[in-house]
Amino acid sequence: MDNPNTFSSASSPSGPAPALTQNEERTWAMLAHLASLLSLASLWLLGPVVAGLIWLLYRGRSAYVAHQALQSALFQLATLFVNWAVWGVTIALMPFLIGLCLIPAAMLVTLILTVYPLAGAYETAQGRPFRYAIIGDVVTGLLS
Repeated sequence: MDNPNTFSSASSPSGPAPALTQNEERTWAMLAHLASLLSLASLWLLGPVVAGLIWLLYRGRSAYVAHQALQSALFQLATLFVNWAVWGVTIALMPFLIGLCLIPAAMLVTLILTVYPLAGAYETAQGRPFRYAIIGDVVTGLLS
């Protein structure tokens, strides 16, 4: 009978973590992109943190998940600053009426930056690689 206080070789803390299956890779990559939805409820802060944690946890087990999660985290951080800048200018110009005219444009920017990761989630759920514009090239350079 096995001693319950010992680790089996499969769960050894000193051994390398097993590689992810293709289905697990697709799931974790998709969740990294869907983390952007968490940002809607947390002023854009929770999504990059979750995507970054996925990158940290799975970077040694799957190059695919690492690439997708790091892209998602960096895109969400960029989105954070773009949204804050767009809405900051819009709010600052409210007293001059032009701010009211900018509200639809600011809402459109926010919508686009929120929906774009959903395309990444769909693509990765299908097992296809997804590349964000500009961010994808930066991540490729960082990981190579």
